[in-house]
Amino acid sequence: MLPQETDSMNTSPATEPCKCHRSGESLPDCISKGDSKNQNQRELARYLSESIFNNRPSSDISLEILGQEYYLHRVILCRSPYFKSLLSDQWKDDAKNKITIGIDDENITTEAVNLALRSLYGDTRTSFTKNNQFSLLATGTFFALDTFCMDCIDFIAWGLDIDDVIECAVQCTRYDHNAMLKNACMALLLQEGSTALGDQLHLLPLSMLKEVLSSDAFWVSCEFDRYQLLKKIVNHRNEHRARLSQQQACDMLTDEPCSGGGPANEGPAALVDLPRDDEKCEHELFQQAFASLQLASLKFEQLVQVRQDGLLNEDQIHAALWSHEVQRLGICNPGRKIDSAPVKFRFGVKFEDFASMAKGATKRSSKHFFAGSMWSVEVRMQEDRAEDGKYLSVFLFRDRNDDSSLYKDDRQTVSVKFQLYTPRWYSKCTAPFDRFPSSKGSYCELDHGWGWKNLLCRTKIMEDRYLSIVDASMRWMVCIEEINPRE
Repeated sequence: MLPQETDSMNTSPATEPCKCHRSGESLPDCISKGDSKNQNQRELARYLSESIFNNRPSSDISLEILGQEYYLHRVILCRSPYFKSLLSDQWKDDAKNKITIGIDDENITTEAVNLALRSLYGDTRTSFTKNNQFSLLATGTFFALDTFCMDCIDFIAWGLDIDDVIECAVQCTRYDHNAMLKNACMALLLQEGSTALGDQLHLLPLSMLKEVLSSDAFWVSCEFDRYQLLKKIVNHRNEHRARLSQQQACDMLTDEPCSGGGPANEGPAALVDLPRDDEKCEHELFQQAFASLQLASLKFEQLVQVRQDGLLNEDQIHAALWSHEVQRLGICNPGRKIDSAPVKFRFGVKFEDFASMAKGATKRSSKHFFAGSMWSVEVRMQEDRAEDGKYLSVFLFRDRNDDSSLYKDDRQTVSVKFQLYTPRWYSKCTAPFDRFPSSKGSYCELDHGWGWKNLLCRTKIMEDRYLSIVDASMRWMVCIEEINPRE
């Protein structure tokens, strides 16, 4: 749901008198003066947009844009840095009262230009829709209309969904907008990228695709699923480029666009806008993405599958197998000191039907094997009387491994360094996720949990959009960085 705009006339200062007002006295003059000032500003904006915008008799400059002529006013146009530069000294000659502005951005339309120019005259009644949102954003960017762009970005961010997040990501990269829109895209991609958007991720611009795939906050149920998704993206990109080359060859032979299931039908921008020399960057990106996988945390049979796929070199596979074995030896032989680099373990959990959790309710995730123990996350809804509200408690649990086919860690207590991540896509957040690091000396006992009481207020969770847009679940990524004996 989009946020409702607040009309200053509906928020009457009379409901909240200023400090100079005393009981029994009439309301101070500053209140009525404030109302009059706001009313005058609105009337002036309405007059400018309805009476002198595109008014030939009163104009002192005309602009021809996309074949349309506009009769405007220099003093108003100079509110925009773009027009202020355009109408500098070189254009002040009386003979230069008409300027033609060339635009080669296909996203910019006559409708968008008209609405953007009207905004300079104070018209705030711009009708943002899903159909024109990116056109208006492109136009506002072209003319350097900061307020107009921010209104558009706020509309896009609040209405962002599965159907347009890929196109929004493309536009973010294309127009290099501020962090607010990018954060909204990133949060949704981190939250839904491996599930609802799994078949579309290959359409992302390379820069954003790299950021998503390398993030510890990117929600996947386990590291092997992250590998499988990465493999699918590589295959999709390769197939897409092959079809694009085939279509381009067909177009050259027939001098007409070839019909059929070409790349242009696959999604916004697809790979059509990527230059051929991007293939080198793409290859490097996927090499880095594969190198960032925590292969040592995979099970032995999963490593065998990775090796058979042939996407990683033998040295990477051997290094993962060795780290896997060293970790097992260190846990099964606690008195034996073995030097090895820490193995990072990442897994994702989600809690369905979160909004209906009552006070005192508890949910536990499925368990994941790592380093001889079973790991899971538990959430509890608790009431904080001091804060007068429901708060979510989150705990990382370490349980005994009862699977005889896997090795066991029988140590009663270990020191664990870990972090929890949860995406949120409230448009004004400074980051697309929240991160909660464990404190130094966090000890996890067998069959016990360690975590945070009153971590997040339920109201904040609902308002700041932590829940999945698809199934209303709350999703967490767990990143265990180190497990050591208790000191």
